[in-house]
Amino acid sequence: MDLLGISDIAAAGVSSVPRADGLFDNRTFFYLPRGRHGLLEALGGEPGPFRTASLAPRDADLLFETEFDLARAYRAIRAGVGEVLGAGSDVGLDALVEQTIAPVGGVSVRNIIEHAHGRFSVIVRLDDEKTASLELDVPIRVPACDLLVQVEGIGRTLAPLLDEIPVLELSIRDGRRHYAVVGRPWVSTWTPAIVLDRDVAYFGSSQAFILACIERKDALGTDPAFVAALAELGSEGNSLTWVSPRLSGLRQRIVDMNEGSRSTHLSDLRAYLPVECGPVVTIPLVSVRRNLADGVLYRSRWDTSLKQDVFSATLLNPVTLAMSASILQPHYLKARERSQELAIYSNLRRLQVAAREYCYDRKLTTIPIWRIMGDEPGKPVPKLKSIAGEDYSGLVFREAYPLSVTTEDGRVVEYGP
Repeated sequence: MDLLGISDIAAAGVSSVPRADGLFDNRTFFYLPRGRHGLLEALGGEPGPFRTASLAPRDADLLFETEFDLARAYRAIRAGVGEVLGAGSDVGLDALVEQTIAPVGGVSVRNIIEHAHGRFSVIVRLDDEKTASLELDVPIRVPACDLLVQVEGIGRTLAPLLDEIPVLELSIRDGRRHYAVVGRPWVSTWTPAIVLDRDVAYFGSSQAFILACIERKDALGTDPAFVAALAELGSEGNSLTWVSPRLSGLRQRIVDMNEGSRSTHLSDLRAYLPVECGPVVTIPLVSVRRNLADGVLYRSRWDTSLKQDVFSATLLNPVTLAMSASILQPHYLKARERSQELAIYSNLRRLQVAAREYCYDRKLTTIPIWRIMGDEPGKPVPKLKSIAGEDYSGLVFREAYPLSVTTEDGRVVEYGP
């Protein structure tokens, strides 16, 4: 716990005062006389102005902004693993991280971790009239919404990786890199897109919503209710949560919309939706975190006593993290398999393009892949590393036939003709 920095918390204080509007003024303070170390360093540095309020529309239903430093968090976890498991285990963790998502386009997971620092933000705007469906095992009906996720620090690092992903179509406009996602969207009303603007990456439900946020004039930050809330809790900080009254009752709405549904994912969705414990909320809920010289202060205007503060504290609880990990693990494994397949697909495409050019120049129709792949001078494709146990060395290119490989766990990935 010393290496992770949790033991630096010498004391904690909480208070909750009922308000005339039915909400509670909550405060939680974690006293850190030695400063923040380990995982707590990942919470950011000095408090600063909240930046995402200039992106969010005035009718945004959720705004979450937090400062983060993924590299510091990883170094703390790495040190903790080395302390618990012994010498050399931290090196093993480095290897595991590198293998989780195989390097593509010259970008590794380590590159992303080292550059992932700044502000991470989420903006959600619900549509009162339209509905959407989540395309899972059985479609789940939900209120339609717009979504924007902003991550600072990784824009330039991600560019080579995104350029190599076959399901992304790239265009460059106004100095920004725009990627349209090809294929059936996970949410029926979305046309997912990614925009890289220098070091900032934007992931959105549509390109139109991303650009509307980037170029926004009439933003949430100019709304009198928002300005008043920050004047009350602090206009600068390291984390901000804004929840509109329209989110009140969202959980029950989704449950009612899917009455009788047989989807196995519905219970997972309910687990991450807020449970309404009090009366219907009529004014926005707001929470602010500030890093101080001797601790971390959480202030919130919330609908239940200390709800947000207790939630924030439980984020530091290893048991809570373990439970969350167990819920997310199946979804993570599927995402990792999909990421591996896309990387393998990209490798096969690269081999086929090079093989076709090689055959065209020499009027051939068939060649073994080792002719064009290897680290020897003159070969157009360097030796490709295995991503999931697949082997490229024995492949043979044949005109009008696909290239295919089999992963260690039996998945077949092919590209072509």
